[in-house]
Amino acid sequence: MLKINPTTVFREEFDNSAILFNPDSGDIFSLNPTGKVIWKALAEGGDEVAVLKKLAEACQDPLPDSAADDLKEFIAQLKEKGFVADV
Repeated sequence: MLKINPTTVFREEFDNSAILFNPDSGDIFSLNPTGKVIWKALAEGGDEVAVLKKLAEACQDPLPDSAADDLKEFIAQLKEKGFVADV
């Protein structure tokens, strides 16, 4: 299970993207619309299975076979920047 860093600032932009800001490190991370769906699902307390379900709901097409691996890679990037951590 993952936990969102409670100091992370999430800001949605006008173009359907979003920005994460970690005030502890000064890191900024840009999210495209897919990343935004993932972030919101994680913020709701979702695990990887729940996040994939949210992604499938947000997409009109079936998720690609690589979706689970892509999600793991994205979460690894979030962990590296201190936006999320394992619980």
